[in-house]
Amino acid sequence: MKYRFGGKEKLLSIGAYPEVSLSGARKARDSAKEELRARRDPSLTKKQRRAEAACTKNHLRSVGEAWLKIKKPVWSEVHSQNVEYTLQRFIWPKLGNIPVTDISPPMVLEVIEGIGRTGSRDTAQRVRQRLSAIFIYGIACGLGHSDPAAVIKEALPPVQKGNFPAITDLETLRGLLRTIEDIPAHPVMLLAIRFLALTAVRPGEVRSMPWTELDGDTWLIPSARMKMRRPHLVALSRQAQETIDAVRTLTGRGPLVFPNARWAHKPMSDNAMSILLKRAGFAGIHVPHGFRSSFSSIMNEKYPQDRAIIDQMLAHVS
Repeated sequence: MKYRFGGKEKLLSIGAYPEVSLSGARKARDSAKEELRARRDPSLTKKQRRAEAACTKNHLRSVGEAWLKIKKPVWSEVHSQNVEYTLQRFIWPKLGNIPVTDISPPMVLEVIEGIGRTGSRDTAQRVRQRLSAIFIYGIACGLGHSDPAAVIKEALPPVQKGNFPAITDLETLRGLLRTIEDIPAHPVMLLAIRFLALTAVRPGEVRSMPWTELDGDTWLIPSARMKMRRPHLVALSRQAQETIDAVRTLTGRGPLVFPNARWAHKPMSDNAMSILLKRAGFAGIHVPHGFRSSFSSIMNEKYPQDRAIIDQMLAHVS
């Protein structure tokens, strides 16, 4: 069928006889004319439909992996690993093999609500935002037509913003650590909690910590892994060094100090330490990030004259 589109003459190949009957050819011709009336190129539409029928190009996982590929160069390595991990854990097993055009808001809502029940509302919200970005990318590429992850936003409970729950009394904090270390748990997880408490850094900086950043009694965190995009030098106490010596016997052959329990080349889950604290009975009382608040409150109370030094130790210096 000859036609003109965008000022150019084109030829649409409908198919060979007898595989395509005369009546089938007429239906294809009429469909092509409808595409032209809608200002769409029927040849392009045919190619798109053929691609969708022949492969999994428009499946959510395929669209998501294409989105990740273009985003990784502008993300830090830690953020990239975190995004990829959450998609592999929460999204691909349930929605990954479904075409983006077949995924409805209730399907997305069920998955996101499940994350909120077993993990945290904050994680659920971040995953929803990442899903929304994938659907928008799919629309831009002509593989989808809607963003069901955006539609469900108002159906989710809001994430409460504010200070992280934290114990700010030294003896109570020591009791927390004793309680945690009495719980049956993976030894790498227990050592990660201890190291976090001893260094007062952010949990993400511990989870993604490679052995190459350690040098004797110091730990140099590069700017790419810091929230404020400035390198941060952590002086390791004797106890922190002993913790590192202990974990080295367990993970020293891999690239990460505190890796994922299943994959040695991937960082520990961002929820792993939170779940351990909840198991110990500290839900709503203390969270992994709370060790920074504990350090700040206890040290500023005992040494108010050293506030500037304490702020430097927390990487709060402006």
